[in-house]
Amino acid sequence: MQLFLGEDFVLVGQANLLQIRQFVFARKSSGMSDIITDVETSTLATGVLNMIGNKGATIVSFKADGRSLCFCCCHLAAHEGQDFLDARNKSAKAILSSTKDKEDALDIPAVYDHVFFLGDLNYRVDPYLLDASVGSYRGLSGFDLVCSYIERREWVKLSAADTLAAERKCGRALYGFEEGPLQWPPTFKYNRQKDADEDGFTEGNPFNTKRVPSYTDRVLYHSLPCLKNKLTLKYYRSCQSVTSSDHKPVLSLFSLKLGISKAHLRCPSVKLLGLSVTFECNKDAEAGLYNPYVITMEYCKGEPGTFRTVLPEPDKIVSTEDETLTLSYRELDVGFADAEKQYKRAGYTGHIILQARKKSGRGLVGYAVFSVFDHLDESEVVATCPLSLGGTRVVPGRSVATFRSLHRAPLSQGEEEIE
Repeated sequence: MQLFLGEDFVLVGQANLLQIRQFVFARKSSGMSDIITDVETSTLATGVLNMIGNKGATIVSFKADGRSLCFCCCHLAAHEGQDFLDARNKSAKAILSSTKDKEDALDIPAVYDHVFFLGDLNYRVDPYLLDASVGSYRGLSGFDLVCSYIERREWVKLSAADTLAAERKCGRALYGFEEGPLQWPPTFKYNRQKDADEDGFTEGNPFNTKRVPSYTDRVLYHSLPCLKNKLTLKYYRSCQSVTSSDHKPVLSLFSLKLGISKAHLRCPSVKLLGLSVTFECNKDAEAGLYNPYVITMEYCKGEPGTFRTVLPEPDKIVSTEDETLTLSYRELDVGFADAEKQYKRAGYTGHIILQARKKSGRGLVGYAVFSVFDHLDESEVVATCPLSLGGTRVVPGRSVATFRSLHRAPLSQGEEEIE
């Protein structure tokens, strides 16, 4: 691969798990290779007994000019049907939770500024979502129905029957991740060595009748709240000219602004005026013992750290007839000033992460991420954020926080964001 790319590309890191192989390169001429540090690699097997590496993920992460990036290259459970769909969701959650070497560790979407989740995710198109009269994955009728949409190039309607989109919408998998529109034919399952035009069409049907054509190969991405506008998807397409596999690979191009805004190098003073956290009670006998934590993620000259304070007992606990539990707090000082003193350097607080755990300390229930910088221009603002864990939404868990910005250093004339 190095020979193919040429000398202008430098290998940043690689991770291999049997046939799951990930290589990350940086271009010399762009200067990117000079600003990458702290490269880490890991793997996670999710195959049989979570030990066989035919399914799982390779993970490569690093820092680039003060920002942390993580790439999860995955091969999830194959085949059609609800049991295999559930297995894919379970594997995706395990991969996103793979940073948890300690009980209180956050998962990947909360740890890194930008996360890319890609590979053969194996989510299928469900013909039943196109036409309820067709049984899901039952015989040739479903195959023919999906192929009819492909022939008419009705990508919007076809992608609406994609089970990954449905699972994300319901919060059962990769919740909070984004993806570009699927404006091309499904990427699986093709008859190999069939000549096709740029849209994947041939004189005959190129798809193998053993499987319903599906968008198995994907690239999804996630950014922390106040950094969403730093990452822009420019291009997302399948490579239809590749005919050596029963899959079509996909290609995505992003624009990413690196560096830390000079305005953010002044640590603001922010007070959490009020907080309420609502949980579902009927699935856990200990639901009344939930005790949220507050974690503030500090970015000090590009060097991230953490500061934690345990919330006191709630001022008010309300249990409703619909079996929900609401914990309410009055004005709280979450310790931003102490955090600034602790690190003794200029920095800024980007996010508040509310981490909900059982009072016993065992078992993370979920977390919510609030962006401080989204609220600094307002004297007081109420923000609502769902609770999630490992890319799954904790339903109907949610957090409502009220923030007040006490001070923000003005941006000096002539200062610009570093890219």
